[in-house]
Amino acid sequence: AATLVAFVLFPLAQLLFWLDMLLLGWTLVVVRMFARLPFAQIAVTVDPRLIALFYVIVIGGALMVATKPTWPSRVAGLIRSRPVVRSLGAAVAGVAVLLGIVLLSRPDGKLHVWWLEAGHSNAVLIQTPAGADILVDGGHFPSQLLTGLGDRLPFNKRDIDLMVISQPDPFDYDALSSVMDRYSVNLVLTNGQPNLRPEYKTLLQHLPTDKVIAARLGYSFEVADGTRLEVLAPQTTPDMGQNLNDAALVLRLTYGDISFLLPSDASQGAQIDLLKSGEWPLSTVMQLPNHGGVRSLNEAFLAAVQPQMVVLQSDPTNRLGDPNGDTLSLLGNTPLVRTDVSGAVHVWTDGKQLWEVGMK
Repeated sequence: AATLVAFVLFPLAQLLFWLDMLLLGWTLVVVRMFARLPFAQIAVTVDPRLIALFYVIVIGGALMVATKPTWPSRVAGLIRSRPVVRSLGAAVAGVAVLLGIVLLSRPDGKLHVWWLEAGHSNAVLIQTPAGADILVDGGHFPSQLLTGLGDRLPFNKRDIDLMVISQPDPFDYDALSSVMDRYSVNLVLTNGQPNLRPEYKTLLQHLPTDKVIAARLGYSFEVADGTRLEVLAPQTTPDMGQNLNDAALVLRLTYGDISFLLPSDASQGAQIDLLKSGEWPLSTVMQLPNHGGVRSLNEAFLAAVQPQMVVLQSDPTNRLGDPNGDTLSLLGNTPLVRTDVSGAVHVWTDGKQLWEVGMK
């Protein structure tokens, strides 16, 4: 119906589409809830404002029962006798719900970082305090990525401010074409390494050349809210024959006193080269390079980062044998959060404090 209405009155069709998305979102929530049975365990956080609203309704209802005012029955009679009034009331209620969802999905003034469930792939979604959205890689499976984005971005959000392709590895970029089909991407960062795979060339052809930047050490992307994304590696644009992991983009995201190191699949050699370049990768939170595989983490690099928390993006089926026990042992007592254990990992900060929660 919404599609047909769009040919006549687009604003009304847009409202109908939003109502459809509201119902669809509810359906998805219910389906996912039951999909986790028989070990269903749902963490529920009740907003204090909802508790206050509950008591207002209870107390108000009690007062109405005690005083027995006549106006509710008159209003109910009017609604029952006037179909137009009923329809208008339903429309107003629907609009109110949509407005409430929009208001609740507005930026909360904090920096949010999600390591999405992407198996043996990188996929990190960042939302800055002012609401800018940054996607670093996207994994291998389009439906998985679109679900992750749809669950976290506002339902009326249709653009990505910055997309980063850390290296031309299909495991990390295959799903990004589906994002470009659904969202408008304002800017893309790559490491500039040429790649002859048709899928990669097609991916970049989605955008004008002036929207694709080959980034290297020294490049930074800054948002007006104070968020800064800087490139720590590679030092130079890699050539086609260079090993992908030796030339992966290494990023550091900073807001206030808190920073996140996103090394993608950077090899030990790339980590050592970064240290030799004079860059100091000190960061509050570090993503474990290359999914914690065998010999994926250099001890000197770890000592230079000095992370207070480490996040591992790993495949729960462990098809490639990651993470490696020896690699994990290097972390010592540093807190480790894993997507293969906790599901998508959500870390957020106000620039001074840090909070974290797994989604399972």
